[in-house]
Order: sequence, then structure tokens, then C-alpha cells
Amino acid sequence: MKLYPAQKEAIRKNIASHGIFDKTCTFKSETITQSDTGAEIPTWTNVTGLVSIPCMVVSKAKTIQDLSGAPISQLITKIKLNGFYSNVSEKHQITVGSNTYKITAIDNGSMELFTEIYVVQWGA
Repeated sequence: MKLYPAQKEAIRKNIASHGIFDKTCTFKSETITQSDTGAEIPTWTNVTGLVSIPCMVVSKAKTIQDLSGAPISQLITKIKLNGFYSNVSEKHQITVGSNTYKITAIDNGSMELFTEIYVVQWGA
């Protein structure tokens, strides 16, 4: 089923009115410069159009079994954006409040209503 832009916006607005997107996130892109001694200096700067986007962060523990049958526990964190953002890249990092995340996967969904991003906390 194809939705028109006005229909997508109405759906987003309805969901957002329930307070689901209670945080904002900002995407950053890495730039490498060199010091006087030639050392690489990474800096992260905001990506135009991807600043202060309403979002929600959900973390869930998941346990699976490895090939030997031993349990493996993993924390899965997903950030859902209030909107469809085709310009999000796995090369970006996301900041939500004081937490910074590395992107591991991006799901824009077949209806292009929302962008969901699977992440791991930077430095964790």
C-alpha cells in the first residue's frame, strides 16, 4: 500500500502526539585532520539536516544460544526517528543526551514512515 506524503505526515503527527518520541538525537560525521606532527586528529561535526530530530531509544536484553548450546546475552538498542531519513549512514554516530552511539544497521521500512537504527553505545 502506497501512502502519500500528507498521509505519512498525519500518521507521524498522531504517533508523536502520544509522547512516544521523548528525546532528540543529533547525527555527527567524522572529519580527519592532521596535526603539525602529522598525527591524525578525528573530529565529529553535526550533519546538516540531522540535528535535534525527535526520537525514542529502546534497549532490550536478548539471549540466544551459540552452536554449543551455551547462552549468549546481548543488549540490543534501537533508536527510532520520527520521520524517514534516507541520508542516514552507518558512517555517522548519533548523540542522544549525553550518550553517543555507533550505528550498526539502518532500517527505513518499506512504507518509509520511520527510520529505525540499531546501535551500540560508543566506548561500551
